Amino acid sequence: MNDNKFLYGSICLTDIPKELIRKSEKNGKQYLNIGISQLKEKGKYGDTHAVIVNVPKEQRQPNDRTIYIGNLKTWDGTSSSQQGTTQEEDDLPF
Repeated sequence: MNDNKFLYGSICLTDIPKELIRKSEKNGKQYLNIGISQLKEKGKYGDTHAVIVNVPKEQRQPNDRTIYIGNLKTWDGTSSSQQGTTQEEDDLPF
C-alpha cells in the first residue's frame, strides 16, 4: 500500500463560530484555524479523522467544548468517486 495518504471529506460551514474567523491585514482574506485529529476507530460512515476549530489560547474558556466542524476519510486510491462529500450551491455564510 502507498504510504502517501490523501484525506477527503467535508466541513459544516454553519457550525463555524463567526467570531473565530479572522481577517488578514496583509491580504484581506478570511481564515479559520483548524486542527485535524485521527480517530481511534473508524466512524459510522468510515471517517478516519475529525476536523475541529483550533480556538486561540487567549479566547478559550475553562469549560469550552471542542467545536467539531467536519470529518475526513482516508482515500485508498481505488475509487475515483469521493463518497460522503456533497456539492451544493455556493451559499457561504460569510
